[in-house]
Amino acid sequence: MMLKNQKNVILIMIILAFQVITLLTFVDEELMAKIIADEVSYMDEYYTEDLTNKILNDGNDLYTRLIVETGVEFEIYNALIPDEYLRTGQIQDDQLATNIFGYSYDRISSFFESIRFSMIRMYSIASWGKLMIMMIIGFVLTGYKLRQIKKTNFDYTSPLRQEYAQRLTVFMPVIVWLVIWCPLAISPFFYPLMGFILALSLSLFISNTAKKV
Repeated sequence: MMLKNQKNVILIMIILAFQVITLLTFVDEELMAKIIADEVSYMDEYYTEDLTNKILNDGNDLYTRLIVETGVEFEIYNALIPDEYLRTGQIQDDQLATNIFGYSYDRISSFFESIRFSMIRMYSIASWGKLMIMMIIGFVLTGYKLRQIKKTNFDYTSPLRQEYAQRLTVFMPVIVWLVIWCPLAISPFFYPLMGFILALSLSLFISNTAKKV
């Protein structure tokens, strides 16, 4: 029971830290811009120039189709910011209102920028798709072969390994979701590592299923 409570506390701390960093990126435009610049520089280290440009273009195109062309961006700006400020960049004879709506406009812009970059990150992850699929197929087949071997000898299957492998496999979509929206610069090296962890978890889960002759 104590171990379970400790795990819950750690999970809550991770989620809170994630939310705090996310809020900071919305508050500080310079921080958001630096995060984006850092991640693009990481992409340049691992990808060719053509692939980096393709990922950026595909992500920007997706953002344009889903957010701009559908009118989502326009409607949110118009719902939260007065038309006068959108047209002139100020509220006539009201400096306080100008400052408030100027601040609000910048936060909305940072929010949309984070959405745009999350879409770019989705394409960055997808660029490793073929490698991840090959790893998963290879590890799954390995896990199946190990399970078949265990049927013929006295090697034991570990319920504990299977349980943790199952938990990690089930939790992996959440990890991917957090990575896509993570408000920190992430090296592309992390993406195939996620694929490796998923593939290993599947292999351990399959190889440690109960032996049935």
